Amino acid sequence: MRFMVYGLSFSLWFISSVSMAVSRESEMVRLVDGIAATFDARYGPKPWKESEYGLTVDSIAGQVREAILAEENLDDETYRGHLQQFFNAFRDYHVSYRFISTESASLPFQVFPFEDGKFYFVHIDREALPQRVFPFQVGDELTSFGGMSPKVVVDELYQQVEEGNPETSYLIASMLLTQRRKASGMQVPQGPILIKVRKQGDDQEYLHQLVWNYRPANIPETAASSSTPSFKNLMKQVKNPLITSHMMMAPTAYELSTLQSNNPHQLGAYKSFVPTLGEVVWQTPAQYPFYAYIYKSGEKNIGYVRIPAFYNTVAPNRVFAQAFSLLTQKFQQETDALIIDQVNNPGGSVFYLYALLSMLTDQSLAAPRHRFTIGKGDVRMSMRALRMLQRIETDEQARMRLGNDIEGYPVSMVFVEMYRSYCRFIIDQWQQKKTLTDPYHLFGVDYINPYTDAEKRYTKPLLVLVNELDFSGGDFFPAILQDNQRAHLLGLRTAGAGGYVETHAVPNKYGLDYFSVTGSLAYRLDGTVLENLGVTPDTQLRFTVEDLRNGFAPYAAQVNQKVMQLVSE
Repeated sequence: MRFMVYGLSFSLWFISSVSMAVSRESEMVRLVDGIAATFDARYGPKPWKESEYGLTVDSIAGQVREAILAEENLDDETYRGHLQQFFNAFRDYHVSYRFISTESASLPFQVFPFEDGKFYFVHIDREALPQRVFPFQVGDELTSFGGMSPKVVVDELYQQVEEGNPETSYLIASMLLTQRRKASGMQVPQGPILIKVRKQGDDQEYLHQLVWNYRPANIPETAASSSTPSFKNLMKQVKNPLITSHMMMAPTAYELSTLQSNNPHQLGAYKSFVPTLGEVVWQTPAQYPFYAYIYKSGEKNIGYVRIPAFYNTVAPNRVFAQAFSLLTQKFQQETDALIIDQVNNPGGSVFYLYALLSMLTDQSLAAPRHRFTIGKGDVRMSMRALRMLQRIETDEQARMRLGNDIEGYPVSMVFVEMYRSYCRFIIDQWQQKKTLTDPYHLFGVDYINPYTDAEKRYTKPLLVLVNELDFSGGDFFPAILQDNQRAHLLGLRTAGAGGYVETHAVPNKYGLDYFSVTGSLAYRLDGTVLENLGVTPDTQLRFTVEDLRNGFAPYAAQVNQKVMQLVSE
């Protein structure tokens, strides 16, 4: 009898254990299904990804489900790795994810790969690593990292990066070599690390020990100590009751733009790696919203302005737009051409981007079209906006209702009518049972009109510097200028984040804070998409190891040669 009772107890324990295991696996699969359902409803580039790469939401989710069910004793960390596999499979810089964690680690230098397959220092934080304790310099080669080739380590990190443009993704992986965050699903190192460095003109390798700047998890003051909002909170800041200013920014790019303010190779840096291009005859004050100057090139005056990003956290975008209009006014009066430096630009707000574009032309600029994902919430918002806008009949009434501008983009009856058309379009598409719309202009803005104050429009030749670390808004800005034949682009193909971004959350117990999707698929004037393809410059220019070792003098010479060609045409 006792044996039977023990046997029954063992059976109940075994059945209970199996049920718990099945329940745990079922919960994990259900979370994947919930995320997949969001992508099915809100992911704009679905047709492009399927036609170009054979990727579908169902196939990606199916692979992840199989991987989860094939695991034995699946722990939370391994499961989070499977979630990463789902998000990264879309080859999309807007598709990202963040787990709830404050754990991070960093080293105070940055290296990039170059065409010879080697990694060279592009930045050393001299506040943290003075020359006397770190006797290396920009242009030296990093030959070993923690006992491994830096290429081997970066190749492993590359597997964790959203793969869109391969060159872009490999540069991101290189940046992550010395910047690790648990929230991004990365392993976070701590303690000492040995590196080897080969100095310029010296075949010897020098061994040097550093210590990771490690921040453990669950420190309450960590979030409060940061002056820069998280990407999720930044998204919340751009919403208002009438118009949601869609953000064109890649989450990973945004977070990499918040790290080291004195690094000219950082995304969103106030000053980029582009050196002073000539004899400066005028320059903005140190605290001005934009780094800008006028310099002499022969008998010509050339303007230069740095646009680090298309968002701002220290002041409203409209304040920065006003500051930019004062620059375009001065440049129009005093220069023969203008260089816009937007390398390493993580993107930002569409209206702020349109505002800056409106100051760079005296003719309307045709804007891209998008296919939008829509649902009942979008229809409800469109109906509400139509009701609120129906009595507006004059420019004055438009400004009273919406304000003088939206993030610097002037408000007028023209905009009101465009926005009304956009709202009607969303409603009509929904009535046709479409959840991915036909191509249409974002907020109905089919043309970006010149700035209302004619004295603040720049109409002379434009040279725009671009590279593979320009994302989203950093793709759209040069695309619009190139499509309208308003500027010459110099540099490298941009990242190709072609749409606006949305953030979503699914309740879960596995630490997934939120994830993001691309809500639209954008089309350029010739019908090609921006997604994955980016913007190919008119003239290619890549900085080299020689630039690193010579203050970017060769790079500057080529920039000056090109801008003088534009002036003489």
